[in-house]
Amino acid sequence: DGAARAAFPHLSALLGSAVWFEHGFAPAAGTDISLTTFVTGRWNPFQSITTTLPEALAAGGRLTHAILPREVLRYVPETLLTRGMASFDRVVTDGTRRDIGDRITAGATTDRAIAFLDRVGGNRFALWTHYFDVHEHLQLDVSKEMLAAVDDGGRGEVGHEYRALLRNIDSEVGRLLFDLERRGLAERTVVVLFSDHGESLKEDPRLPDNHGLVVY
Repeated sequence: DGAARAAFPHLSALLGSAVWFEHGFAPAAGTDISLTTFVTGRWNPFQSITTTLPEALAAGGRLTHAILPREVLRYVPETLLTRGMASFDRVVTDGTRRDIGDRITAGATTDRAIAFLDRVGGNRFALWTHYFDVHEHLQLDVSKEMLAAVDDGGRGEVGHEYRALLRNIDSEVGRLLFDLERRGLAERTVVVLFSDHGESLKEDPRLPDNHGLVVY
């Protein structure tokens, strides 16, 4: 709607010109498990995988790179999610206490994406840029300036902080898309936008404060 387009103009423009799925199904409410479906195409990650999506892209002649939060790369996912990646950046989102987000990293994530594009030259590439701030919305300190940039959308304090972080990600997605356009790559690049699981914003009293316990 008009309010969403005003609050999140770059994501709205991307969706407005995209082919998109009306239904998506996550195999788990945890990031590490849910992301395995993205790279394997299978709902059950606990099985042998012959070829991952990055491996297939690399086999097709693309230079593969991922920019992933350190929290996502804990334990087994580091092995699976980076299979087929020629290189990857590990973004520290939890500098003080492990797995507890303490910094907003959308800008740093875009910076690393642009740095990869600087290196790729004329090669075909597959770049996975993982924006993580909304995942940490209950842990991050959201500034008054960020909150003032967007309303709460009728979702209260928790929803307001979530939307403020998403607004910032929207700006960073716009910066990355602009960089592709500046390089003359926009018309030759397929952009895929996806989320690995949903989130609870206190809409339903039966659910936890965020996610991680139930698939619903």
